[in-house]
Amino acid sequence: MILQPGGFTAGPGSFEHDLLTAAGFTNVAADAGIEGYGFLSLEVLLLANPALIVVPVDNPARPSIAEAMLRHPAMRASGRRA
Repeated sequence: MILQPGGFTAGPGSFEHDLLTAAGFTNVAADAGIEGYGFLSLEVLLLANPALIVVPVDNPARPSIAEAMLRHPAMRASGRRA
């Protein structure tokens, strides 16, 4: 799945979805019912257990609340690195 800060993601009808499926992946956002662009909660993300999470470059020198989801203890505990 492709995950932007704040849980923003892309489902069917987006370039990102087409890119993931062309690479042979199943898009978790599509499985969660997201069409086009939408938001995915941390809970749904962890339960979906995606094989790959693509995120923008995180800049610790400029922390943001939106990027805090990517550093959440539950994300670390899952063994996922975003």
